[in-house]
Amino acid sequence: MATINFLYRSNKPEAKLILRLLFRHEGIDYVIAGNTKISVSKEYWSKYHKAQRISDLDILNTRTEINNKINKISNYILKEFENCNPKHIDKEWLKLTIDSYYNPNNEKSGLPNELYKYFEHYFNTNKELKIGSIKKLKVIANYIKRYEEGLKDPLLIKNIDLKFKLNFENYMTSNNYDANTISVAFKNIRTICNDARKNGLETSYQLSDVKSKYTAPDDIYLTEDEITKIKELKLSGTLENVRDWLLIACYSAQRISDFMRFNTDMITKDEETYLLEFSQEKTKTNMVIPLSPEFIEVLNKRNFQFPKSMPHQIFNKLVKNICFEAGIVEIVEGSKKIDNRQVKGMYPKYELVSAHIGRRTFATLFWNKYSISELKYITGHSTEKSFSVYMKKGNREIALAIAKKYYNVKK
Repeated sequence: MATINFLYRSNKPEAKLILRLLFRHEGIDYVIAGNTKISVSKEYWSKYHKAQRISDLDILNTRTEINNKINKISNYILKEFENCNPKHIDKEWLKLTIDSYYNPNNEKSGLPNELYKYFEHYFNTNKELKIGSIKKLKVIANYIKRYEEGLKDPLLIKNIDLKFKLNFENYMTSNNYDANTISVAFKNIRTICNDARKNGLETSYQLSDVKSKYTAPDDIYLTEDEITKIKELKLSGTLENVRDWLLIACYSAQRISDFMRFNTDMITKDEETYLLEFSQEKTKTNMVIPLSPEFIEVLNKRNFQFPKSMPHQIFNKLVKNICFEAGIVEIVEGSKKIDNRQVKGMYPKYELVSAHIGRRTFATLFWNKYSISELKYITGHSTEKSFSVYMKKGNREIALAIAKKYYNVKK
């Protein structure tokens, strides 16, 4: 059972009342305070609010008005309290609940309080979003739109809570979406709702718990033997360009949005060392990376020129053909897009190859030659955790490599 009382805590002659919520949960007493918009004078609160006999009509009217305000917000808070698990009740919950009492519809803001409509508002008005990000958000928004078809009413931002999490998770699972797709959907939904809250819309105090575990996918990488087979292919024209871009991706560890923009004007030479300077398209990070002998070898065979650039879709299509020609046909576990969704299964390895394989290949091939901080610098990852997703060596391989260093075992 919860109770509410009000306090005047100010040295000013007039101030707004403090609301205190008191309750007991699992033998522990809790007292949580929040600010209200009920403004009173210090004289009234100390002398007249609880006085037994008052003859002044103005003071009586003031007390009636104040009591009405106190009763309305108290009833609202207590009703919300009854619908919540007490373990989730904290200062932030009380603040959000008081805010929702004073701003029930947010009509003045002109912002939509429906989740799907706010998705549209977000990617239509946020001019800093890149095309790729907008496409991803539209995919998530379409999940929401299809989910809403089974509901009686539109899905409101304030109702994105643990109940929604369970129902949406069941919906996605029943429609054969994998766990990582669901996890990414929750992440983007939280982003949208947090933006709505920043702009004054009501959100659930359970919003931060609307998430599910993300498991690093079984992404593939190219082995040294496979890279050798790719190098030995007799190719010309567009296919030769694709093959050389693939090698450049593996030796530079960059995204296709970056390596497809490389040109010799970005390269400087310091004694016998070549450096490549550019700005990453995705993160806007200014990069200066050393070029390995293998990278320079690709340029030297082309008269120190980069291959001709091409659309990303064409590269991702043709690179599979090249890997097939190189005999990279082992059946491996992975995910590929089927009918616009990622489907996990066992596939010939060449079918899973895309431009992003370069980053994973670099991180995996060079992990025992350079420190994590050095590799992370070249890939442009900000944390070791984000970089580790790209390193596809198992614990046993790492342990054996360390053991060889213990005993000075040569490869």
